[in-house]
Amino acid sequence: MSTPRTLMKLPPEFLQFLKFSTVGTSNSLIHYVVFLFMFRIFAINYLIACCMGYAAGLTNSFFWNRRWTFRYAGESDRATLARFVIINLTALCSTLAFLFLLVNGFEIREEFAQFFTIGVSMMINFLGNKYWTFR
Repeated sequence: MSTPRTLMKLPPEFLQFLKFSTVGTSNSLIHYVVFLFMFRIFAINYLIACCMGYAAGLTNSFFWNRRWTFRYAGESDRATLARFVIINLTALCSTLAFLFLLVNGFEIREEFAQFFTIGVSMMINFLGNKYWTFR
């Protein structure tokens, strides 16, 4: 069992990635719940529902990654937010392309295909936010 003392010996980058993953899990839950709600209840196209879910998780992501994961106290929120949005638009476009491929190319149901896209988005977001947004 890990103790706080054991966790302190881990490399800072690993601890930061664990925080990022925790925030990402909450973002993914928010994203997926909104996606399912819009897709199943309102019968909105799965790609549009994906965008809506992604946007819902975006606010949560910015707040927690800025304050907790990266503890960023640099430039104004406007400049940071602009970089954050660019990274997330890149991740969203990659997610949509992968989702489209899984649904139309491999005929995977939309609800399941959405799960497979999380890893793509997570890596783009972590690297972009660590090395550019909150550097």
